[in-house]
Amino acid sequence: MAENITLLPKGDFVSSLSPQLVEKAEKELNEKTQWRQRDIDALRDMLDKRRDIYFRSDDAFLLRFLRAKKFDYDRAFQMLVNYYEVKKSYPDIYRDMLPSKLQEVWEENLQGALSCRDNEGRRIIILRPGRWNAAKFSIIKIIKANFLTVEKLLEDEETQVNGVVIIIDLSGFGFYHATQLGPVFAKKVTSIFQNAMPVRIKGIHYINEPRIFDALFAILRPFLKEKLKQRIHVHGSDYSSLHDYIPASVLPADYGGDQAEYSSKEWMDYMLQFEQEFIENNKYGILDQELKEIAHGE
Repeated sequence: MAENITLLPKGDFVSSLSPQLVEKAEKELNEKTQWRQRDIDALRDMLDKRRDIYFRSDDAFLLRFLRAKKFDYDRAFQMLVNYYEVKKSYPDIYRDMLPSKLQEVWEENLQGALSCRDNEGRRIIILRPGRWNAAKFSIIKIIKANFLTVEKLLEDEETQVNGVVIIIDLSGFGFYHATQLGPVFAKKVTSIFQNAMPVRIKGIHYINEPRIFDALFAILRPFLKEKLKQRIHVHGSDYSSLHDYIPASVLPADYGGDQAEYSSKEWMDYMLQFEQEFIENNKYGILDQELKEIAHGE
């Protein structure tokens, strides 16, 4: 029998946003401080519409989806449903999605988040798929690490409001890597990012792209929403162009920045601290027999 999950507290949510971010959230996300708890409670009341899903329902978690959809209850609820439905639809991605199962991705310096924010308060995610050795592990592990990273970053209210920027370093990426991808895979990943994760992606920056980049992007492009297409920038090896969007003061030396060379070790060590937290979060989802026992306390 599966053990019961200890829910995070419900009740009057206490925000950690600064006055400046409260103002930004009101302007950009339609968030009203005086109505925030009412809005969270309203979204929670909608969960009964899908009794086949065992929802995580604490205030902080639900607020992510409200902010992502600018406090439109219906759209926030649909994204929350999508969040659980993709876990059921794509078990290859969501099975064993735990930091302890992804250490080799970080040991190879393939992925992680920088410790500092950019000048607009956004967290910075680094992806380096050209360093991936497909003989060691599949691309699925890198995708899992990406999703887990975003999941962790979204616990922070400042990141919910300001969003993230992603730097994709394609140095070393070649035909060998490209053969591991394809339209079906691209559609799956982009669908999850755009429809099931409550994250504000404020920019995607490709650097050191190879000759085959145009062919690769042609596969990806049809699955991107117009707003996200407009936030994609291609810089080649011109880091000064990258610095027009993300200041050098917060970037690793690898990318013409003032910080130390990039390493995923710090991010890996940080993520491993939260193994149990991810185990608990993974217990929610579409109700199979095990989750029915958890949900009903059997």
